[in-house]
Amino acid sequence: MSTANSAKSKAQAKASPPAGAEGYKGHKPGSRKETIHQLYDREGADTAWTRGRKMKLAEGTLRSWFGQWQRGASKSKPVPKTLPKGKSDKTPETLAKPVEIPEAIIGVPEPAVITA
Repeated sequence: MSTANSAKSKAQAKASPPAGAEGYKGHKPGSRKETIHQLYDREGADTAWTRGRKMKLAEGTLRSWFGQWQRGASKSKPVPKTLPKGKSDKTPETLAKPVEIPEAIIGVPEPAVITA
């Protein structure tokens, strides 16, 4: 490993935020998504769109993020507090026992007869 690569990786390691840190509205600190989201909230969608395109983000990515932020957390699907009916009874003790089928119903194959 060369000295230049070693120094570069050490600089990147120092610049990265702590592992448990939370960024703006739950995004990873220093990420492109966090940067664009802050700009979206502060200056609006047009400015954030322009900055995102300059950062080489795809239009589909930006469109997806903006739609999600526009809908907001209030209109997201609610998380159920309890399991739906019937889901809690799926323990091994309550599962049905296998049904035994008599051989007469299954049909035992007869041995093959080979003639020369």
